[in-house]
Amino acid sequence: MKTIILLLTVCLFANNANAQKSKEYYSLLLKANDMIIENKLDSALHYYDIALEKFNYPFYVHVKRAAIIANYSEDKVLLEKFLTKCVQKGMPRYQLEYFLNRKLNLDIVNKIQRDYSSYYDQYLAGIDITIVFKYLDLDARDYFLHDYLYMYSKNYEKDAFYAKFQDHAVKEYLQLIDEVGYPSEENVGLPKITEYELAKNKKLKADKWTVHKSKKQIELIDGKSDYYIAYQKNPDYLFYCDIPGNWLLWHYASFKDKDSTLLRYLEKGFDDLKLSPVYITEFFESSFAIQYDYCTSYNSYLFRTKYRSVAGIYTKSTAEERKHINSLRAQYFIPAIEKEEQLIKALYELKYDKEPKDISKKVIKKIGFEYGAFISFYNL
Repeated sequence: MKTIILLLTVCLFANNANAQKSKEYYSLLLKANDMIIENKLDSALHYYDIALEKFNYPFYVHVKRAAIIANYSEDKVLLEKFLTKCVQKGMPRYQLEYFLNRKLNLDIVNKIQRDYSSYYDQYLAGIDITIVFKYLDLDARDYFLHDYLYMYSKNYEKDAFYAKFQDHAVKEYLQLIDEVGYPSEENVGLPKITEYELAKNKKLKADKWTVHKSKKQIELIDGKSDYYIAYQKNPDYLFYCDIPGNWLLWHYASFKDKDSTLLRYLEKGFDDLKLSPVYITEFFESSFAIQYDYCTSYNSYLFRTKYRSVAGIYTKSTAEERKHINSLRAQYFIPAIEKEEQLIKALYELKYDKEPKDISKKVIKKIGFEYGAFISFYNL
């Protein structure tokens, strides 16, 4: 009995420690945002440096934010540190060009550009192809079945076979987490960029990753269904996803009630700094229910209205809506809407030395790279 109590105590302590990890990490990032809004760039860099060093650079986009601010503040030491780490974590060349075009600290940027290949090879070496394919396999099976039902079934959301398949696939997903870990940046690389590398980069020895399109790789759980016939006849069909594993999850949220076991796994991944906040909020928002609306993805109930189609533009949202969204966002340390608006204005002023009159699509376009790093849905 004492042994059981001891084990339970250890588990509870570990869970609390992990929750504290995410809280500390994201609290430091929120403080960095506040310092940017106040134009105290040195202080912002201080918070970035603490967070990234202490927690071993868990997410590329946060390192990119730190590099952007270091470039503006002309802190050459931190710029070299953060920009080097960016490439080691997968920064593509076209994003490095932003720093070249800024024409600030070119000695540092040119040095990193010269060494780009060696740094980027470190990123490629960290991608675990086995893990990538295991998660993509679940995505691919769900993708083909979902698309078939969407095209040929009038009530595909109620299809018993699809429900059976998804229940089975989610169990596989949870089992995969236990066996090989979460599909985090450290083992599957960056979203979309990973897809490109898998398809094009021979160093990964995965240029034939589209094997998922083949008949052998898209068997259903009963092994006999003809649902995939349309796709089996198209050998050049290319499966696409953002992050291995998320296609399955977001469809699962669309058709099923919230599963507490799955949510516990996702939140543990968040607490361990393996999954970003949007990985969970998109799962919720896929239900298209207002009570689960964090306003962080294209599945958001609010974003699906025409006048709220761009992250950062909330001029017609009501005070009640904002209060509701902000309370949900706070659970995963996502900036409140008002802070997001202030940050957009601060980034614009940082780049053009004047504050914008309002937040518009034109303003967002003029700070496109900064906006993509700090505000865009999938970089939370």
